[in-house]
Amino acid sequence: MSSYKVPALEKTIAILNLLEQSPDGLTATEFYKELKLPKTSVFSILSVLEENEFVKKKANGKYILGVRLFHLGMSYLENLDLVKVSRPYLQQLMRDTGYTIHLGVMDKDEVVYVDKVEANTFVQFSTYPGKRLEFHTCGIGKAIAAYYDRKSLNELLSNDLKSYTPATITKPDELLKEFEKVRNNGFALEDEEGEPGIRCIGVPIFGKDGNVIAGISLTALTVHLTDKLVDDIAGQVIKTGKKISNEFGGSYQLEKIKG
Repeated sequence: MSSYKVPALEKTIAILNLLEQSPDGLTATEFYKELKLPKTSVFSILSVLEENEFVKKKANGKYILGVRLFHLGMSYLENLDLVKVSRPYLQQLMRDTGYTIHLGVMDKDEVVYVDKVEANTFVQFSTYPGKRLEFHTCGIGKAIAAYYDRKSLNELLSNDLKSYTPATITKPDELLKEFEKVRNNGFALEDEEGEPGIRCIGVPIFGKDGNVIAGISLTALTVHLTDKLVDDIAGQVIKTGKKISNEFGGSYQLEKIKG
């Protein structure tokens, strides 16, 4: 068990845990009496939690759990369902192509891998669930970003985009052209932009609201995934993306940026 202690965070967790056990809510006075915490600490923590919608103060002065916690819980469940539902399709795509397959979601300006199906070959990639990559350096990132609305896309491209190889695309106008290719072709090609000698084909996964909820990618060495093979392999990845999208009630189609 970790020996790290963060008093303010521990108090916050204690307040939320107590509130979870009190469906009718609790007043600030009840919190500090039950938890034996200083009044000033309780009021300060509740104020911050309320401001960020982790708790809500009712008209009677009692606090209840806020909507933000509901959203976090739903995101957790959706990610669990995402992996569970997608994995059979990822495994089938790996068997059909012989290449390594990733499943990932976007977290701000990074892609987080949530699943990986490794090809049974001598080529092994140093990726794993939980690994983060900057969105502009991977197929999943470009496939997801291509369907962002205009405001979100502008915010994304306002970040400092680092270069990792001579092929890394860091200029916003060039990335916008890449995104247009993604929407026209149905897939993103990451061509040695994150690491020399490696190519990825990424496609988005759509949810029932029409938004992109995740992405999948096929990863291979450039010497194996040659120019002649890209279109054929991309077609197989797209079919997999469509099947997973259908599972989540999404319609996989070529779209234009909204807004």
